[in-house]
Amino acid sequence: MNFYIGNTIEDLKINDRNVEFSDDLLEYLNKNKRIFGLEEFVLQEIDPYDDTVIDNSELQQWLSMCDSIVSSNILEQYEDLDETRSVEELIVLINEALNNNLNLIVIGD
Repeated sequence: MNFYIGNTIEDLKINDRNVEFSDDLLEYLNKNKRIFGLEEFVLQEIDPYDDTVIDNSELQQWLSMCDSIVSSNILEQYEDLDETRSVEELIVLINEALNNNLNLIVIGD
């Protein structure tokens, strides 16, 4: 799945800057979600095969989730360290969306 920032799915250009999460990374994060100590693991609420708009008002929760993932050090145990950079790249994208009052748009596989 790919994360973009914007207002709507219709306004999105596929060549816009985005962050990709592989299916393997998503599965790994979902499998280890108890380690993050979050009441709600918002990533599991997204259908990886569908397109979704995450409203700007929900982005602080997403930012907290990403920060928890990074601070847990669970990514150090993941087999492909290049893929783990996606979480940090998503943090940058979320901050940009917050600063520009935009939404996070998820395009599924």
